[in-house]
Amino acid sequence: MKVLVVSDFFLSGQTTHVFDLIQQLVLRQDCKVLAVFGSIHSPKFYSYHASILKKHKVPYKIAKTNQALAQIIQNFRPDVIHCHSSTLFDRVKEVAKMAGIPYVITCHGLGLDRRKYHDALSEADALIAVGENTARPLRRLFADKIHVIKNGVDIRKFTPSAKSSIKRVYYVARMEQTKVRALRALARAVRQIPTLELVVISDWMPAIDGVTYLPWQTDLAKILSKTNIVAACGRTAREAMAAGNVVLLINRRYDGIVSPDLVSKSDFDFSGNIGRYPLLQIGNDLRKLINDKELMLSLQEFSKNYARKHLDSADMAAKVYEVYASVVKNKGAPKSPLIHKLRVSGWGLKI
Repeated sequence: MKVLVVSDFFLSGQTTHVFDLIQQLVLRQDCKVLAVFGSIHSPKFYSYHASILKKHKVPYKIAKTNQALAQIIQNFRPDVIHCHSSTLFDRVKEVAKMAGIPYVITCHGLGLDRRKYHDALSEADALIAVGENTARPLRRLFADKIHVIKNGVDIRKFTPSAKSSIKRVYYVARMEQTKVRALRALARAVRQIPTLELVVISDWMPAIDGVTYLPWQTDLAKILSKTNIVAACGRTAREAMAAGNVVLLINRRYDGIVSPDLVSKSDFDFSGNIGRYPLLQIGNDLRKLINDKELMLSLQEFSKNYARKHLDSADMAAKVYEVYASVVKNKGAPKSPLIHKLRVSGWGLKI
């Protein structure tokens, strides 16, 4: 199957998801993939991420206009288009509709039930939500086309190695002002334990005393393989679990240690925004981990096993492929030749 994956490029968990999905589609589902970026917002694309695509023989194009995207579609002739960025929903809708090609949208966050996205979502052949919280507000409008496929991580890449002694807690996140209060609470909790220090890996660092700061790392796997305790949420929390870490689930709020008890709750997710515990609980949880070696080891083993059973991106890609196959089967062949449909649009494409 030929798949056109469309997204904007910026440093985020969404971008990591897109790149992981592309790799798994090529390696596990035998797809031919072309990556298209509406815009590229970081030079790290050229210094690091482009090499990932090259390694897996996935070409990429940049399409800043409808005309450019249409030209790419005309040349590549995909079976399905998969869009990930809300800024590109309308562009994909217009071109896919004209070409008669099915398109799928992955909804990565909240707020997509707003009116501005309604037309693109309503005309999509399928919608993928990355979790129940994302799917819930969309079901009211698009219940017949929602598929919940949770984020996965590459468990072959994120693996434990020899763990060092517990001297550091790592906080890993894309920094936003809304996260600073919780980070300050984490820093205070770590300062109260003389044997610990806090290392923050982020794209920028607020003014917090006594913290070691590292700028964002393009390859977290090597770091997470050797750490013991990671404070994170979302995709990074999943990666940390796969690498055998105890995870403190923190974002704007604090949801506690990811444990068998926590993941069994009906409303569990990796957002770190439910706020199950007050921020003061962070210190209690850290002391509990430091003082109970058996608890630490058992939770690290739980993290690794949970990731292998529930968080494998190869499984995620297989489910996404099933969605592709379904929409391609339902859509059928275009009613008229693709080149003709794009030519009559008046976009002046090269034939």
